[in-house]
Amino acid sequence: MRQMSRDDSGQFLLLMGIIISIGMVILLIFVNQSSMGGRSSSDSILSFPKNDIRDIRAETISEAQLIAASENLNPYDMDYDNSTRGSHRQAMYNQSFKWYADNLTSLMAEKGTVVNLKSAPGLNDQKICNATVSIYYNNGETMYSEDFVVSIS
Repeated sequence: MRQMSRDDSGQFLLLMGIIISIGMVILLIFVNQSSMGGRSSSDSILSFPKNDIRDIRAETISEAQLIAASENLNPYDMDYDNSTRGSHRQAMYNQSFKWYADNLTSLMAEKGTVVNLKSAPGLNDQKICNATVSIYYNNGETMYSEDFVVSIS
């Protein structure tokens, strides 16, 4: 009878193949998860409407300054005495800013976005010197609100 020889080199080759294949599966899972994580975080960054908010803010500042400057130079309010000239300028500023805010709200509503603007002018020597502006923005995913003071020069 012949004895069987103990050649176990095939077992070692099989064991190394299993270890390498398990390692490859683990690495593929890590690579897949990292690409999905990067994609979802970049999607959330891209969906934030920073350009819309910046545009609304910049246009609102410019409009508030323009309205206040035009009310300060309005020749028709010279008919008012010094005690009522400031309140007349405030009332005219509020009316003009409300018109601007209503138009912007309507435009943004067509886009599916809620925008509310409010402003209150401040007086110094019967002239509008600053305006406190409130912005509220909501597009269904992002809600943003800010209060700031616009200087009128």
